[in-house]
Amino acid sequence: MSEAADILLEAVPKHLETARVIETISNIPGVNEAHDVHIWTITSNIYALSAHLIIDDQMVSKSVDIVRAVRRELAQRFDISHTTLQLECESCPAGLVCEIDQPDSAAGGTA
Repeated sequence: MSEAADILLEAVPKHLETARVIETISNIPGVNEAHDVHIWTITSNIYALSAHLIIDDQMVSKSVDIVRAVRRELAQRFDISHTTLQLECESCPAGLVCEIDQPDSAAGGTA
């Protein structure tokens, strides 16, 4: 029951330390910072991660190597097999939750 509840609540798997995962990602060459990191269990023993990675401004074709390295490291060290990575070239402004889209009331929306 406890495992099912953790899966439904998308809780961080008990055996993983988010800070350690973030540190590992941040130490991969080409990654300047990792933030907005979420780790959860999809089903028994299948783990997922989504994260925003700040990298140097570069062509998308060159950033593929960074994504591959992050995925490989997460799979090998933490058994995280499903990753969604958002690449950014600058940090989110302080106080924002990484660009959550809000309706623009000036564009005809209602407040």
